[in-house]
Amino acid sequence: MVFVLTWAVADLTARWSRQYEILSINAVVVIGVLSWAAWGQTSYWHDGETLFTHALAVTSNNDVAENNLGIVLLQKGKLDEAISKLQRAADLRPENAPAHDNLAKAFLQKGQLADAMVHYRKLLELEPNNEEGRNILGTVLARQGRIREAVEQWETVLAIQPENGNAMSNLAWVFAASPEESLRDGRQAVRLAEQALQLSGGKIPMIFRTLAAAYAENSRFSQAIETAQRAVELANRQGNPGLAAELRNNIALYQAKRPLRDPSLTDGRSSFQTASRRSASQSGRSS
Repeated sequence: MVFVLTWAVADLTARWSRQYEILSINAVVVIGVLSWAAWGQTSYWHDGETLFTHALAVTSNNDVAENNLGIVLLQKGKLDEAISKLQRAADLRPENAPAHDNLAKAFLQKGQLADAMVHYRKLLELEPNNEEGRNILGTVLARQGRIREAVEQWETVLAIQPENGNAMSNLAWVFAASPEESLRDGRQAVRLAEQALQLSGGKIPMIFRTLAAAYAENSRFSQAIETAQRAVELANRQGNPGLAAELRNNIALYQAKRPLRDPSLTDGRSSFQTASRRSASQSGRSS
């Protein structure tokens, strides 16, 4: 509209003797109008929450803006508000995979595992090769004591991405430390843990702990002790005294020539945690 007005003024003043002055004034007015409009729009870009809130105010049924606002709220720790926006995005467009991904992470962060699983399963229905989603779903299942289902998820991850260190370390821990003999596989535990350690660059003490447990499951107790001691040193350097203390208890087991058993892998009240999985609260997917 502004440009149409500019050309109209030029046409109307073509025969006027003071066209230059009139057009100069017109130019100043046009620049002023544009500057005012730009200032108004720029105010909405102040931050993500303002931007996407404005987008929702001027559009309808905008699942992309709902999802993106949900991400911003999630990052700010506003869990209930984030869940509301993300649920709205998923309701508006059920095939919006990022919305289900983010909603699952929000529920997981809130401790609502059953709700998180609903959306992880929907995510994997839409994106079967999403290895991060399968890794996290496996962890949720393990925390519920559904270890065999968790193993299936991690094995599927490795079929999709053979060098996925998270799935390797998770499987190795179950194969080495499960109280159920039918779930243990010492040789596989060592193979997977050694690969995971190599992929991690030797910087994650939990993977050293897993490898030590795998060696102990194979009655290689001297290697288990040495590996666990390296994990203690690494945990101390990283300021994790709790893990260091736990590892010293593991070493006492190995010195007594006893393998490690993790009761949380079978009792349905699992405290299972992955060695290197990124926290759900640290990421969000835009639609």
